[in-house]
Amino acid sequence: EADVFVPVWSSLLCVTEWVDRSESPITASFTGPGGKTLRVTNATGNRFGPVWIVAGENVLTVPAIEARASKDFALDQAGFEPLSAVLRRHKEEFQSVFARRQEVFGSSAKSHLDDWPNSAFAASFGGMLSLDNGEQRDFVWSPGFDLTPVSLRPGATVLAWMPDASLLPPLSQFQASLGKRATLLRLSVSR
Repeated sequence: EADVFVPVWSSLLCVTEWVDRSESPITASFTGPGGKTLRVTNATGNRFGPVWIVAGENVLTVPAIEARASKDFALDQAGFEPLSAVLRRHKEEFQSVFARRQEVFGSSAKSHLDDWPNSAFAASFGGMLSLDNGEQRDFVWSPGFDLTPVSLRPGATVLAWMPDASLLPPLSQFQASLGKRATLLRLSVSR
């Protein structure tokens, strides 16, 4: 009998949770008459983009918020679309990729997600994706990761993609040849 250590590269994704008591990289507050406007502030030296404002069952996608800038969003403005419709588009892509992952050898079809920002946004609402299709397969996430319960409360949820940047130092002890860094900031704003 023998034990053999065989390294297996299973993913190109490393997800970390970050908690820091210092100044927040993103802030948001309700302003204006009746609190119908949400002011989002980017306190970092990096551009955010895209940014999603989830208010109730609707979502507004904003191309960018520049570094060290604030932007106001009227929560009753045109441009919001149903969150369920946005998630439905990503659900179909997730199911296709997950199905192809079982065909490790012999398949030349796409088996990865290329749109990192929108995929990370959609995965943040795993409870609304319902990927099991009766086969008892679904997302598994750590407590607090799924924003579905948060989005059902009064207020808003802001998600901001920070491309090519991170708030944490690299975890690796070496220079990765294909390394890429990005951060999805998630903020719940209560009324």
